[in-house]
Order: sequence, then C-alpha cells, then structure tokens
Amino acid sequence: MNLGTAFSIGRGGIAQSDKKAVRWFKKAADQGNPEAQNLIGLMYKEGRFLPLNEEKAASCFKEAAEQGYAKAHFSMGNLCLDGRGLRLNKEEAACWFEKATEQGYAEAEYQLGCSYYLGRGVAKNYEEAAQWFRKAAEQGHKDAAFLMWHVLIHGDASPLSGEKAQDWLRKAADRGNLEAHFLGGNAYRVGHGDVKQSYEASALWTRKAAQKGHAEGQYALSLMFEKGVGVAQNDEEAMYWL
Repeated sequence: MNLGTAFSIGRGGIAQSDKKAVRWFKKAADQGNPEAQNLIGLMYKEGRFLPLNEEKAASCFKEAAEQGYAKAHFSMGNLCLDGRGLRLNKEEAACWFEKATEQGYAEAEYQLGCSYYLGRGVAKNYEEAAQWFRKAAEQGHKDAAFLMWHVLIHGDASPLSGEKAQDWLRKAADRGNLEAHFLGGNAYRVGHGDVKQSYEASALWTRKAAQKGHAEGQYALSLMFEKGVGVAQNDEEAMYWL
C-alpha cells in the first residue's frame, strides 16, 4: 500500500507513475488490505486508471467492508443508493451508512442524516436527521451544517428548541457553501427565524455569494444596487452584477 501511495504522488525519490501505483495497490488489495480494496473499488466504479466495471467495484468494496473498513461501508451504501453494481435498495443503503457512522465517518453521518431527512430507506425523522447532520458538521462537513440549518427552519424543529438556525448557516457559509451565503442574505432581507431583519447584513451576505459566482446572488445584488437597498444606489454596480 505504501509503495502504491509513493508512486501515485511521487515521493521518497520515486517518480510519479499512475500505472505502477495501480499495480502496487492491486497487490495490496489481493493481500487483503481493506484500504487498497476500497481504493481499487473506486477506480473500477469511476473508470479511473482501471476500466469501468461496477460489479468488480462492488466486489472490492464488499471485501473491504467485511473487514470493518468504514469507507467501504460508505462505498457499499452509495452503490445501493445509486443501483450501480448492486440492486437499488435504499433501505440497505441506510444500513451501510449506519455501519460507517459507528467509526465516526463524517460523510456517512451526513448521508444517514439525508436518509432520515428525506425518508430515504428509513422513516422520515427530522430530529434524527438533525442529530446526524450535527455530528457530521462538528467534523467540518459544510453541507451538513447547511442542512442542519434547513432542518431547523423548514423541518419539525420542536424537539430542537434552543438551537440557533443562523449559527449553523454561518458555519456552512464559513466552510464555503455558496447557497448558505445566498440564503443568509435572504434571511436578513425579510427577517426569518432568529434572524433580525437588516438590509445591510443582507447585502453583505448576498455580495459574498455573488463574488463566489452564485448566479442568483449576483442578480439579487444587482437589484440591491439598482434600488439602493442595503447599499448606496449605484447604476454601474447594478450593471456589473447583472
């Protein structure tokens, strides 16, 4: 496995070589290394460095999952969710994601939260969804922080009283979620939940979304400059962001 990694990135005096890296990863996988098995499975799944073969991908993931490797549990969940290489089975996908969460894998915590939020393979449960989104968000998952906000604003937030929705939206924005910047601007524009209405704050959040290429944010900022809402009226800026 270590030699495969060395060839994949070119380190320790070893010249980078994708072909040699794959060969060493396959050797490690054949010897039962679960990390290598999962990696080879991803290569087969994506058709990257190895021919696209979703059945072989599933086989590799299963071998790694049987050894308790969390990322392989997550990979199996994705295959069941997409119906690629395995039969489409949302209930089984949720079970695989839950297995991966037992080792604190943030991506699995996020996906299990989505399953509860959407009623995807499990009974819809906003409180349970929020618990898993919180766990993932606490590990730095930007989309989990955003959906934590979404649950508090749009879901059944009664068992979550005391949570400040805007705090989660701010965390998502700070971690680079563009939609969080844009929706934060909307929240300040109308005053939503625990957010006090402020056109100036709305303009600041909207500008952040616009500067990062969010199309709706750019259009909204253009209107703000055109009408002088939260910013000084400026036709040039309005045209620039249109």
